[in-house]
Amino acid sequence: MDMLPAEARERALTAPLNLMREEQRCEARIGCGGQSATLFVRGRASVAQAINISPNGTMLETAAQLAVDEHVVVAFAGCTPIHATVRWMKDGRVGLHFGREMLHA
Repeated sequence: MDMLPAEARERALTAPLNLMREEQRCEARIGCGGQSATLFVRGRASVAQAINISPNGTMLETAAQLAVDEHVVVAFAGCTPIHATVRWMKDGRVGLHFGREMLHA
């Protein structure tokens, strides 16, 4: 296998992290205006506010203590609860990826 030239390797190793974290969303988010939701974490219910939602995930604001890759269940008023995985957390907000795509009527 060919080795990368030293200059290219050095650039790759010193690239700013923000260049490596480009927008990865492939679908539009819909604002939720802080609609309330219930987040079930390790068998306990926590209050959450929905910031936005898409067919494959949601951003919530919550005081719940979570971990990346943790399995949770989120329930929105009038909807069947849905399984999700924690993808990221920052400043009281959490990004969840749904276990299956949500469909709208």
